[in-house]
Amino acid sequence: MSAPRWRAVPAAPGRDPAALWRYVIAMNWVAAVPASTDPAVVHALLRLREDATTTLERVVGAVPLGGEHAVEDFAVVELVATPRGASGADTTASVIVRGRASVDVFGPGGSRRHESRGIRPWLLADFREVTALSFSVADAGAIAASELPPPGASASVDGDGQWAEQGGAQQGTALSGQRLDLVLGVPGEEGEQAGGAQLLPDGLRAARLHRMRVAGEVFTLDAESYIGRRPRATPLTHSTARLVTVPSPAQEVSATHALVSQHDDEVVVTDLKSTNGTLVELPDGSQLRLRAMVATVIPSGSRILLGDGVVVELLDPAEDGWARGR
Repeated sequence: MSAPRWRAVPAAPGRDPAALWRYVIAMNWVAAVPASTDPAVVHALLRLREDATTTLERVVGAVPLGGEHAVEDFAVVELVATPRGASGADTTASVIVRGRASVDVFGPGGSRRHESRGIRPWLLADFREVTALSFSVADAGAIAASELPPPGASASVDGDGQWAEQGGAQQGTALSGQRLDLVLGVPGEEGEQAGGAQLLPDGLRAARLHRMRVAGEVFTLDAESYIGRRPRATPLTHSTARLVTVPSPAQEVSATHALVSQHDDEVVVTDLKSTNGTLVELPDGSQLRLRAMVATVIPSGSRILLGDGVVVELLDPAEDGWARGR
Protein backbone atom coordinates (compact mmCIF):
# COMPACT_ATOMS: atom_id res chain seq x y z
CA MET A 1 0.00 0.00 0.00
CA SER A 2 1.54 3.30 -1.04
CA ALA A 3 1.81 6.11 1.52
CA PRO A 4 -1.68 7.66 1.74
CA ARG A 5 -2.33 11.38 1.46
CA TRP A 6 -5.08 13.10 3.38
CA ARG A 7 -6.97 16.35 3.10
CA ALA A 8 -9.26 17.86 5.71
CA VAL A 9 -11.71 20.06 3.82
CA PRO A 10 -12.27 23.20 5.95
CA ALA A 11 -15.66 24.61 6.82
CA ALA A 12 -17.31 26.98 4.38
CA PRO A 13 -17.83 30.59 5.53
CA GLY A 14 -20.80 30.86 7.84
CA ARG A 15 -20.91 27.11 8.47
CA ASP A 16 -21.91 26.13 11.99
CA PRO A 17 -18.75 24.91 13.78
CA ALA A 18 -20.86 22.20 15.40
CA ALA A 19 -21.21 20.60 11.94
CA LEU A 20 -17.49 19.88 11.79
CA TRP A 21 -16.01 16.42 12.25
CA ARG A 22 -12.84 15.47 14.08
CA TYR A 23 -10.53 12.94 12.42
CA VAL A 24 -7.86 10.75 13.99
CA ILE A 25 -5.48 9.20 11.45
CA ALA A 26 -3.17 6.28 12.27
CA MET A 27 -0.93 4.22 10.01
CA ASN A 28 -3.63 1.65 9.22
CA TRP A 29 -6.89 3.17 10.44
CA VAL A 30 -8.92 6.38 10.49
CA ALA A 31 -11.67 7.37 12.93
CA ALA A 32 -14.19 10.18 12.42
CA VAL A 33 -16.39 11.60 15.21
CA PRO A 34 -18.41 14.82 15.49
CA ALA A 35 -16.49 17.87 16.70
CA SER A 36 -18.84 17.99 19.69
CA THR A 37 -17.58 14.59 20.90
CA ASP A 38 -16.33 14.58 24.49
CA PRO A 39 -12.58 15.37 24.49
CA ALA A 40 -11.87 12.27 26.56
CA VAL A 41 -13.10 10.10 23.67
CA VAL A 42 -10.86 11.92 21.18
CA HIS A 43 -7.88 11.57 23.53
CA ALA A 44 -8.57 7.83 23.86
CA LEU A 45 -8.44 7.52 20.06
CA LEU A 46 -5.24 9.55 19.92
CA ARG A 47 -3.62 7.21 22.44
CA LEU A 48 -4.58 4.20 20.32
CA ARG A 49 -2.88 5.87 17.36
CA GLU A 50 0.45 5.50 19.17
CA ASP A 51 0.08 1.69 19.35
CA ALA A 52 0.97 -0.07 16.08
CA THR A 53 -0.90 -3.23 17.23
CA THR A 54 -4.27 -1.47 17.62
CA THR A 55 -7.13 -3.45 16.03
CA LEU A 56 -10.43 -2.33 14.55
CA GLU A 57 -12.21 -3.75 17.61
CA ARG A 58 -10.11 -1.61 19.98
CA VAL A 59 -10.80 1.54 17.98
CA VAL A 60 -14.55 0.97 17.97
CA GLY A 61 -14.40 0.00 21.64
CA ALA A 62 -12.99 3.44 22.46
CA VAL A 63 -16.18 5.11 21.19
CA PRO A 64 -19.00 4.94 23.79
CA LEU A 65 -22.38 3.86 22.44
CA GLY A 66 -24.36 4.69 25.57
CA GLY A 67 -24.28 6.90 28.61
CA GLU A 68 -23.74 10.61 29.00
CA HIS A 69 -20.98 10.80 26.38
CA ALA A 70 -22.50 8.42 23.81
CA VAL A 71 -21.41 9.05 20.21
CA GLU A 72 -24.37 8.63 17.89
CA ASP A 73 -22.46 9.30 14.65
CA PHE A 74 -19.04 7.93 13.75
CA ALA A 75 -17.03 6.13 11.08
CA VAL A 76 -13.98 3.91 11.46
CA VAL A 77 -11.93 2.48 8.59
CA GLU A 78 -9.18 -0.13 8.87
CA LEU A 79 -6.77 -0.48 5.93
CA VAL A 80 -4.99 -3.74 5.10
CA ALA A 81 -2.62 -4.31 2.19
CA THR A 82 -3.22 -7.71 0.58
CA PRO A 83 -0.74 -9.43 -1.81
CA ARG A 84 -1.52 -9.10 -5.50
CA GLY A 85 1.33 -11.14 -6.92
CA ALA A 86 4.44 -9.70 -8.48
CA SER A 87 2.71 -6.45 -9.45
CA GLY A 88 2.27 -5.25 -5.89
CA ALA A 89 -0.59 -5.17 -3.40
CA ASP A 90 -4.24 -4.18 -3.22
CA THR A 91 -5.78 -2.38 -0.26
CA THR A 92 -8.78 -3.82 1.59
CA ALA A 93 -10.82 -1.42 3.69
CA SER A 94 -13.09 -2.54 6.54
CA VAL A 95 -15.58 0.31 6.96
CA ILE A 96 -17.84 0.77 10.01
CA VAL A 97 -20.47 3.53 10.00
CA ARG A 98 -23.04 4.60 12.58
CA GLY A 99 -25.73 7.27 12.51
CA ARG A 100 -25.17 10.05 9.96
CA ALA A 101 -21.56 9.19 9.17
CA SER A 102 -20.93 8.30 5.52
CA VAL A 103 -17.90 6.98 3.63
CA ASP A 104 -17.45 7.08 -0.16
CA VAL A 105 -15.19 4.22 -1.25
CA PHE A 106 -13.34 4.50 -4.58
CA GLY A 107 -11.92 1.64 -6.64
CA PRO A 108 -11.24 0.62 -10.24
CA GLY A 109 -14.96 0.19 -10.92
CA GLY A 110 -16.05 3.58 -9.59
CA SER A 111 -17.31 4.52 -6.13
CA ARG A 112 -19.87 3.36 -3.60
CA ARG A 113 -21.36 5.19 -0.65
CA HIS A 114 -21.45 3.29 2.64
CA GLU A 115 -24.11 4.51 5.10
CA SER A 116 -25.59 2.95 8.24
CA ARG A 117 -29.24 3.35 7.09
CA GLY A 118 -30.29 3.34 10.73
CA ILE A 119 -28.80 -0.09 11.47
CA ARG A 120 -27.58 -0.37 15.07
CA PRO A 121 -25.15 -0.52 16.68
CA TRP A 122 -23.33 0.03 13.35
CA LEU A 123 -22.95 -1.37 9.82
CA LEU A 124 -19.75 -3.10 8.70
CA ALA A 125 -18.60 -3.77 5.14
CA ASP A 126 -15.31 -4.86 3.55
CA PHE A 127 -14.16 -3.30 0.26
CA ARG A 128 -11.31 -4.57 -1.92
CA GLU A 129 -9.01 -2.79 -4.39
CA VAL A 130 -9.64 0.51 -2.64
CA THR A 131 -7.84 3.55 -4.04
CA ALA A 132 -9.43 6.37 -2.04
CA LEU A 133 -11.92 7.14 0.74
CA SER A 134 -13.93 10.23 1.58
CA PHE A 135 -15.64 10.77 4.96
CA SER A 136 -18.71 12.99 5.24
CA VAL A 137 -22.31 12.98 6.47
CA ALA A 138 -24.97 10.77 4.94
CA ASP A 139 -27.00 13.63 3.47
CA ALA A 140 -24.01 15.32 1.78
CA GLY A 141 -23.68 15.28 -1.98
CA ALA A 142 -21.85 12.38 -3.59
CA ILE A 143 -18.08 12.84 -3.86
CA ALA A 144 -16.81 12.73 -7.45
CA ALA A 145 -13.46 11.26 -8.47
CA SER A 146 -12.53 14.64 -9.93
CA GLU A 147 -12.40 16.00 -6.37
CA LEU A 148 -9.61 13.58 -5.47
CA PRO A 149 -6.00 14.76 -5.85
CA PRO A 150 -4.07 14.50 -9.10
CA PRO A 151 -0.89 12.39 -9.23
CA GLY A 152 2.02 14.17 -7.56
CA ALA A 153 -0.12 16.40 -5.33
CA SER A 154 1.85 18.77 -3.10
CA ALA A 155 2.42 18.00 0.57
CA SER A 156 1.37 20.06 3.56
CA VAL A 157 0.73 19.39 7.26
CA ASP A 158 -1.31 22.46 8.18
CA GLY A 159 -4.76 20.95 7.57
CA ASP A 160 -5.88 23.91 5.44
CA GLY A 161 -7.18 21.81 2.58
CA GLN A 162 -3.80 20.97 1.06
CA TRP A 163 -2.61 17.42 0.59
CA ALA A 164 -0.20 15.82 3.04
CA GLU A 165 1.67 12.55 3.42
CA GLN A 166 0.24 10.35 6.15
CA GLY A 167 3.31 10.78 8.34
CA GLY A 168 2.43 14.43 8.88
CA ALA A 169 -0.99 13.47 10.18
CA GLN A 170 0.69 11.53 12.98
CA GLN A 171 1.65 14.79 14.66
CA GLY A 172 -0.44 17.05 16.86
CA THR A 173 -4.11 16.59 17.65
CA ALA A 174 -7.05 15.33 15.64
CA LEU A 175 -7.86 17.16 12.39
CA SER A 176 -11.08 19.12 11.97
CA GLY A 177 -13.08 19.68 8.82
CA GLN A 178 -16.35 19.16 7.01
CA ARG A 179 -14.91 16.24 5.11
CA LEU A 180 -11.78 14.12 5.05
CA ASP A 181 -10.39 12.65 1.82
CA LEU A 182 -7.86 9.86 2.15
CA VAL A 183 -6.06 8.77 -1.01
CA LEU A 184 -4.27 5.42 -0.91
CA GLY A 185 -2.68 5.61 -4.34
CA VAL A 186 -3.25 7.13 -7.74
CA PRO A 187 -7.02 6.76 -8.36
CA GLY A 188 -6.46 6.42 -12.11
CA GLU A 189 -3.99 7.19 -14.85
CA GLU A 190 -3.23 10.88 -15.25
CA GLY A 191 -6.04 12.60 -17.09
CA GLU A 192 -8.49 9.81 -16.22
CA GLN A 193 -11.07 9.60 -13.47
CA ALA A 194 -11.83 6.63 -11.25
CA GLY A 195 -15.56 7.20 -11.59
CA GLY A 196 -18.09 8.87 -9.30
CA ALA A 197 -21.01 7.90 -7.14
CA GLN A 198 -24.17 7.97 -9.21
CA LEU A 199 -27.53 8.73 -7.61
CA LEU A 200 -30.92 8.81 -9.21
CA PRO A 201 -32.98 12.03 -9.02
CA ASP A 202 -34.18 13.06 -5.55
CA GLY A 203 -31.62 10.82 -3.89
CA LEU A 204 -33.41 7.62 -4.89
CA ARG A 205 -31.41 4.57 -5.83
CA ALA A 206 -32.65 1.65 -7.87
CA ALA A 207 -31.88 -1.72 -6.37
CA ARG A 208 -32.66 -5.23 -7.48
CA LEU A 209 -34.08 -7.53 -4.84
CA HIS A 210 -31.56 -10.19 -3.90
CA ARG A 211 -32.49 -13.77 -3.08
CA MET A 212 -31.36 -16.50 -0.72
CA ARG A 213 -31.66 -20.28 -0.83
CA VAL A 214 -32.30 -22.15 2.43
CA ALA A 215 -32.88 -25.93 2.51
CA GLY A 216 -33.72 -25.92 -1.20
CA GLU A 217 -36.26 -23.11 -0.95
CA VAL A 218 -35.57 -19.71 -2.55
CA PHE A 219 -36.71 -16.51 -0.85
CA THR A 220 -36.68 -12.97 -2.22
CA LEU A 221 -35.24 -10.50 0.28
CA ASP A 222 -38.30 -8.25 0.28
CA ALA A 223 -38.58 -8.55 4.07
CA GLU A 224 -36.27 -9.01 7.03
CA SER A 225 -35.65 -12.76 7.34
CA TYR A 226 -34.99 -14.31 10.76
CA ILE A 227 -33.47 -17.81 10.51
CA GLY A 228 -33.23 -20.42 13.25
CA ARG A 229 -34.71 -23.51 14.89
CA ARG A 230 -37.62 -21.51 16.34
CA PRO A 231 -37.11 -18.00 14.95
CA ARG A 232 -38.77 -14.94 16.41
CA ALA A 233 -38.70 -11.37 15.12
CA THR A 234 -38.24 -8.24 17.18
CA PRO A 235 -41.43 -6.57 18.46
CA LEU A 236 -40.96 -3.74 15.95
CA THR A 237 -40.79 -6.05 12.93
CA HIS A 238 -42.91 -9.05 13.91
CA SER A 239 -45.76 -8.06 11.60
CA THR A 240 -43.59 -7.64 8.49
CA ALA A 241 -40.70 -10.06 9.04
CA ARG A 242 -40.20 -13.49 7.50
CA LEU A 243 -39.46 -16.41 9.83
CA VAL A 244 -37.42 -19.23 8.27
CA THR A 245 -37.35 -22.39 10.38
CA VAL A 246 -34.51 -24.84 9.76
CA PRO A 247 -33.86 -28.32 11.21
CA SER A 248 -30.99 -28.73 13.67
CA PRO A 249 -30.98 -32.18 15.31
CA ALA A 250 -27.80 -31.42 17.28
CA GLN A 251 -29.09 -27.93 18.13
CA GLU A 252 -26.02 -26.28 16.65
CA VAL A 253 -28.36 -23.68 15.17
CA SER A 254 -29.78 -21.29 17.75
CA ALA A 255 -33.51 -20.65 18.10
CA THR A 256 -33.13 -17.27 16.37
CA HIS A 257 -29.67 -17.56 14.85
CA ALA A 258 -29.26 -14.89 12.16
CA LEU A 259 -30.99 -12.04 10.39
CA VAL A 260 -30.69 -11.57 6.61
CA SER A 261 -32.03 -8.41 4.97
CA GLN A 262 -31.47 -6.13 2.01
CA HIS A 263 -30.69 -2.41 2.30
CA ASP A 264 -30.54 -0.55 -0.99
CA ASP A 265 -28.58 -2.94 -3.25
CA GLU A 266 -26.64 -4.71 -0.49
CA VAL A 267 -27.34 -7.83 1.57
CA VAL A 268 -26.75 -7.40 5.29
CA VAL A 269 -26.30 -10.37 7.65
CA THR A 270 -26.32 -10.20 11.46
CA ASP A 271 -25.46 -12.98 13.90
CA LEU A 272 -28.07 -12.62 16.68
CA LYS A 273 -25.81 -13.74 19.56
CA SER A 274 -26.02 -17.35 18.43
CA THR A 275 -24.43 -19.99 20.65
CA ASN A 276 -22.02 -21.37 18.03
CA GLY A 277 -21.54 -18.30 15.86
CA THR A 278 -21.96 -17.75 12.12
CA LEU A 279 -19.33 -18.47 9.48
CA VAL A 280 -19.45 -17.00 5.96
CA GLU A 281 -17.70 -18.50 2.94
CA LEU A 282 -17.07 -15.64 0.53
CA PRO A 283 -17.10 -16.10 -3.27
CA ASP A 284 -13.28 -16.11 -3.41
CA GLY A 285 -13.10 -19.05 -0.97
CA SER A 286 -12.02 -17.03 2.05
CA GLN A 287 -13.96 -17.26 5.30
CA LEU A 288 -15.35 -14.63 7.62
CA ARG A 289 -16.68 -15.18 11.14
CA LEU A 290 -19.38 -12.65 11.92
CA ARG A 291 -19.20 -10.53 15.04
CA ALA A 292 -22.31 -10.98 17.18
CA MET A 293 -24.93 -8.24 16.69
CA VAL A 294 -22.82 -6.43 14.08
CA ALA A 295 -24.66 -5.97 10.77
CA THR A 296 -22.22 -6.97 8.01
CA VAL A 297 -22.55 -6.49 4.25
CA ILE A 298 -22.09 -9.85 2.50
CA PRO A 299 -21.75 -10.20 -1.31
CA SER A 300 -23.86 -12.42 -3.54
CA GLY A 301 -22.35 -15.84 -4.12
CA SER A 302 -21.49 -16.24 -0.43
CA ARG A 303 -22.56 -19.18 1.73
CA ILE A 304 -23.65 -18.60 5.33
CA LEU A 305 -22.93 -21.61 7.55
CA LEU A 306 -25.15 -21.80 10.63
CA GLY A 307 -24.24 -25.32 11.83
CA ASP A 308 -25.76 -28.81 11.56
CA GLY A 309 -25.27 -28.61 7.80
CA VAL A 310 -27.63 -25.62 7.46
CA VAL A 311 -26.40 -23.35 4.67
CA VAL A 312 -27.89 -20.07 3.48
CA GLU A 313 -26.81 -19.27 -0.09
CA LEU A 314 -26.94 -15.65 -1.20
CA LEU A 315 -28.06 -15.55 -4.82
CA ASP A 316 -27.92 -12.82 -7.45
CA PRO A 317 -31.06 -10.71 -7.90
CA ALA A 318 -33.82 -12.02 -10.14
CA GLU A 319 -33.94 -10.33 -13.54
CA ASP A 320 -37.38 -8.86 -12.89
CA GLY A 321 -36.98 -8.17 -9.16
CA TRP A 322 -36.65 -4.45 -8.50
CA ALA A 323 -37.05 -2.32 -5.40
CA ARG A 324 -36.60 1.34 -4.71
CA GLY A 325 -35.28 2.82 -1.51
CA ARG A 326 -33.39 5.64 0.12
